[in-house]
Amino acid sequence: MQKTIFLFPILFSVFFILSATSCGKDDEATGSSEKQITSFKIKDMLGVINEEDKTIELTFLHTEDIDLTKLTPVVQVSLGATVSPKSGEVVDFTNPVNYVVTAENKSRETYKVTVIKEKSNEAKISKIEFEGITVERFILHEPISTIEVQVPYGTDVKALKPIITFTGKEISPSNGEVQDFTRAIEYTVVAEDGTEVKYNVAVIFGNFTNMEIHSVNKNPIKVEERFIIKGIFPPKDNIVFVGGEKVTVVRNSATELEVIAPVLSSGLYDIKVQNDGVFLVHPKLANIENVGYPIIKSVLVKNNTLDLLEVTITGENLKRFKNKDFTIHQNMIDYKPTVNIYQDAFYLASDLTFEEDGSKIVIKKAKIHVAGQFEFYITADTESNGYVTGNTKQFLVDGPTLGFPEITSITPSVLKIGVDNATLKGTNLAGKTVTMYRYYHDPSDGGYYDYVYPTTNEFTIYPLNITYNPIGKYDVILEINEKFSNAVEIEYIP
Repeated sequence: MQKTIFLFPILFSVFFILSATSCGKDDEATGSSEKQITSFKIKDMLGVINEEDKTIELTFLHTEDIDLTKLTPVVQVSLGATVSPKSGEVVDFTNPVNYVVTAENKSRETYKVTVIKEKSNEAKISKIEFEGITVERFILHEPISTIEVQVPYGTDVKALKPIITFTGKEISPSNGEVQDFTRAIEYTVVAEDGTEVKYNVAVIFGNFTNMEIHSVNKNPIKVEERFIIKGIFPPKDNIVFVGGEKVTVVRNSATELEVIAPVLSSGLYDIKVQNDGVFLVHPKLANIENVGYPIIKSVLVKNNTLDLLEVTITGENLKRFKNKDFTIHQNMIDYKPTVNIYQDAFYLASDLTFEEDGSKIVIKKAKIHVAGQFEFYITADTESNGYVTGNTKQFLVDGPTLGFPEITSITPSVLKIGVDNATLKGTNLAGKTVTMYRYYHDPSDGGYYDYVYPTTNEFTIYPLNITYNPIGKYDVILEINEKFSNAVEIEYIP
């Protein structure tokens, strides 16, 4: 008997087995879907991972020694996943960087990684040098932010180019900008976070060694014109002479002396600088040009009564004062070491006679009120040159002082301050208003004065006020109507 074979069930079974096998292989190819960054580390710093926002942040202190352009992160991801950029790869984190994690099943996740280095608040100058100049010392005064930079004595500091070492983002004025350091310069340093620190930078000189004269800035020089002597000079107490005349120093620095040319006749004169006993003479002569300034060469005083003194002044350009009102300044310099008497005598043109060539003025009745040594000069307004000052000359007024007050004795001469009286005897005192001065020796000027009205040629000197006056030696001087007596010394003791 013939058997019938049914193939359909067999074919179905084979298809089912093959289909099941195929489906198993597809599931195995896709694998895990895990794709997380589980750890992100740079140096010893672990990043903060935000899984919800898929961000990672690392913040370094400004003191950390890191370069954002060359960082090497160590990155750990889910088992079986990969990451790009790879762990250990050098990455530039100047801006945020995207890290892409790929799972086994080829799915992907992107993390945004941001690395921050805190901005520094440090703003500091640590060193200053000058192009072509030796800096002897750099002195930083904290906390007042003042800097002194010491350079060799006599260095020209008007145009120095500083080379500044500083910590911060920027500095103003800019580094290398030429500055005039004859005065302090304010520098501002700005930190990375915007913090500002201001420094006052001053250039100081080292020890003075040798005085030198290099040049004079103009020649010829007009009378009373300012000129500059250049060289290397001590920091103070420089005395300048032109043609033997001491001149006014209006500016005294380590490299320049600014002086005023004296009133001299036109001609060539040497220039000398004196300091602490050292004299230096400039190798070239100063050519002084006198453009009509009066020159006093001598002062002659005669007649034997001060009220009738005749003063003859000889010199040059004196006719400029003709028909002008002018003042003779009479500064007493040798009356007593502790006393200066200043007398400005104003004369009308009618009081004077002139030589037509301008060489002489005669004052018929000079207004001089005491004998002694004087400094003497003339000032006047002139139409052509305005206010004019003549040069200074000394002269001696000597001879009898007829009608002047005179002190003959003071007894006792040593007194207890605040306690003792003394008796003063003299001449030409009776019936007059007498101003009595008591000038103390130390300090050299100052003291006490009062008015007395003697009926005879003697009067009582009452005690000094102990509250306001020191003990020590005093000069007693009398004045009656601008006529001065001699000076007599007394001493006050405790």
